[in-house]
Amino acid sequence: MIGDKGWKDGKGRAPAEAISDGEMAQALAAQLSEMLTAGWRCGERPIAEDLLKEASDLVGFPDAAILVVKEEIRRRREYGPPPEVEEYRRRFPEWANDLQPLFDSYCTISETDASVVFPVCGETVVGCRLVAELGRGAQGRVFLAAQTSLADRLVVLKMGLRDCHEHLALARLLHTHIVPLYFVQDLPVHNLRVLCMPYLGGATLAQLREELASIPVAQRSGRDLMAALDRIQAPRPTAAAQVGPARSRLEKGGYVEAVCWLGACLA
Repeated sequence: MIGDKGWKDGKGRAPAEAISDGEMAQALAAQLSEMLTAGWRCGERPIAEDLLKEASDLVGFPDAAILVVKEEIRRRREYGPPPEVEEYRRRFPEWANDLQPLFDSYCTISETDASVVFPVCGETVVGCRLVAELGRGAQGRVFLAAQTSLADRLVVLKMGLRDCHEHLALARLLHTHIVPLYFVQDLPVHNLRVLCMPYLGGATLAQLREELASIPVAQRSGRDLMAALDRIQAPRPTAAAQVGPARSRLEKGGYVEAVCWLGACLA
């Protein structure tokens, strides 16, 4: 990995040998991206064009070369000034269509934008009662909500600008490790688009490992695992389910059995 010092003293320069295949091109693009990131971190702010000139053969592998441009866009979002789609379409017209989705799925909301009015907890929108705000950022806000028409099942509502098209990308994704998209609905009065997704709880595997660290692995039980989950979930808007066949089975089983069951659910 190329560090900040490598960027400053020039030791992180890209290799000069000719690129013979796509795998080599991807590796070189990754190195150039690291150089670009190192430069921004030390205040140099290199641009993609300059780095690509050092590896002119990479132009013959557009799928790899565009990765360097995407890395510059990420650094612009981190350090500023914010990237503008028209600027990048002008600088890289050959990749305009490939870069467009990066901006379509990343729409920022200004705190002073009077046209955007977020609902508050307690209100009901798109048939869901807002229970708690889970987070907020430049792209919008995320709420925990109860879907009143379906027995108050808990869902997550992500709210952002109506001209964002993130939902079009999410709708095509189908994988057990990717949270599915239930539905999308616009709120014209609020100038917002709402994405509804399932609520899967607030505990992570890393938190569970930390919570169980004081108990030797050989002495852990399924009950220990569920107790740790309860402690993690306690400060959350909703606690973990206290009853149910899955919980009962996990509490009565051993730690290895409980971990295997969780692994099977995530596989």
